[in-house]
Amino acid sequence: MMGVFVEFERAMRQDRVKAGLGRAKANGVKLGRPAVPNKKKEAVLAGKASGDNLRMIAKDVGLSLGKVHGIIKAKQEMELTT
Repeated sequence: MMGVFVEFERAMRQDRVKAGLGRAKANGVKLGRPAVPNKKKEAVLAGKASGDNLRMIAKDVGLSLGKVHGIIKAKQEMELTT
């Protein structure tokens, strides 16, 4: 019997969250993580072009190593498609 109430409360909570997100989007609020600024992307690519170590690039620019890898991979994929 308690399970029924738990499911109902969960469904109500999900509906409230979805309604709030929809309302925020309708008001023009950007959701999600902010994008990496172009200056940082350019600094990563310049460091890669000069042959710097990826860990050093990440430390110098102030990004995670994974984000540095992602920026470089995106640049490489863009070059392949063009």
